[in-house]
Amino acid sequence: MITSIRYHPLIERDTDAHKYAPLFVTTDEAAVRRAHSYYLEEFVNGYYRLCAGKARALPDGGRMTIACPVCGNRLENITAGKHTPTQALYVCRACNN
Repeated sequence: MITSIRYHPLIERDTDAHKYAPLFVTTDEAAVRRAHSYYLEEFVNGYYRLCAGKARALPDGGRMTIACPVCGNRLENITAGKHTPTQALYVCRACNN
């Protein structure tokens, strides 16, 4: 159970394929927003909202490959349609089975 929202700043692993991996976890959203282009907001265990910090828009219409902060498997986008920087919702199927 999460007692406070956690933030996972993302680093781009492959610029051509839009692949990202989390760096660390923190509860300081303001610091993450200032220093990183993209980050995950974890509000429920295993569910992550993709947010844009310094970036204004998501690359390639929001199609990104993101590694799970816990197990490293690919997160699955569970929202449909075009995304704004605070609407893309992801889940790790490996951690939530």
